[in-house]
Amino acid sequence: MSSSFDRFLIRLLSRFLLALFGITIKIYGQERIPRDDSPLVILCNWSATPDPAVLLFSFPVPLAFFAPPKILGHRILGFFSRRQGNIHISEGNYTLDALRAAKASIYRGSRVVFLFENRLLKSLENENQVKFAAQLAHRTKARFIPINIQGTEKALPFGSWVPRIETVRILIGEPEEIPFRDQKHIRRKEIAYISQYFALRMRALGTILSATPPEKAPDFPVSPPSPEKEITPVIS
Repeated sequence: MSSSFDRFLIRLLSRFLLALFGITIKIYGQERIPRDDSPLVILCNWSATPDPAVLLFSFPVPLAFFAPPKILGHRILGFFSRRQGNIHISEGNYTLDALRAAKASIYRGSRVVFLFENRLLKSLENENQVKFAAQLAHRTKARFIPINIQGTEKALPFGSWVPRIETVRILIGEPEEIPFRDQKHIRRKEIAYISQYFALRMRALGTILSATPPEKAPDFPVSPPSPEKEITPVIS
């Protein structure tokens, strides 16, 4: 588990590295981030290497990333990840032990961040990782908050070590209660519904930010289409 000093140091280093690389950050909706200790699951697209640092810069609360081997094996991100006290898993290994580790991180006061590669967003509801996030949110009674980051893929693409001066934009959605929050147990059908709900919210944020010119702020409130119109209902 990382200490408060570790988290402070990592956030400071994140700011320093972003400034060193010439990355300017525009944050829309930062006031929506809950400042209390209530459980929170964060769902964010993953465009490029700097995204975890961008999130650490943007969030004034402790974060724990649900980190796949791609992060742990990276020279820079691996260092940050270990010091941050993140949850490390093998690819596709969404086991009960991983769920317990994620729950423990939330109960210690961290907000758990799930990063989804952009290529997965079109069919996100079918990915095991988002189903795992749905189970975690239900078991901890956590709210979820969708986030979309754009611009890091130009500033420092995957595999590149030469950063470019670029403006990165972050759109933070509204924290929401998950569907079926008050049910004691949820079945596969409910998990599938929550996963579709997550995917709908994330795609909506990406569409809104993409349609907004860089010099303008996205319109608020962010109101995605009603999920009842786009999600297969759960039949008892």
